[in-house]
Amino acid sequence: MKVVRWNSPLDAFFNDFLNAVPSAIHENDTEHTIPTARPALDIVDGDEQTEVWLNLPGINPDDVNIEFNKGVLTISTTVSDTAEETTANYTRRERFYGAYKRSLRVADTIDTENATANFENGVLHLTLPKKPEAQPLRIPVSVSKN
Repeated sequence: MKVVRWNSPLDAFFNDFLNAVPSAIHENDTEHTIPTARPALDIVDGDEQTEVWLNLPGINPDDVNIEFNKGVLTISTTVSDTAEETTANYTRRERFYGAYKRSLRVADTIDTENATANFENGVLHLTLPKKPEAQPLRIPVSVSKN
């Protein structure tokens, strides 16, 4: 089993940069948020299935949208700000409010009809079974009696 992390050093650089920009530009402006965030995810590719774990802390499972479309798996949700903006006087605001979205190209070997999703303690766990023809074929070895 191989664990694949989809964040390259370049992704991390741009994520750090984009996360820093709103505080620098909108330090006192609480109406602006980051347009899209990329929650952390892990992907484990096994012989019979691929598993995806995605951190979505504070999200209501009913607000999570998972779609397969033309070979792309998209997971998205929106986080609403519950604070009354008219009375809030923030000194610093770092918690994210806005849209979460991750899109991943899915191999045509994935059986999307039998995919399952489970949400527990702020972590979304997707199980994406592979089609039978994509699973490894094990050939037993017999011993000849010669």
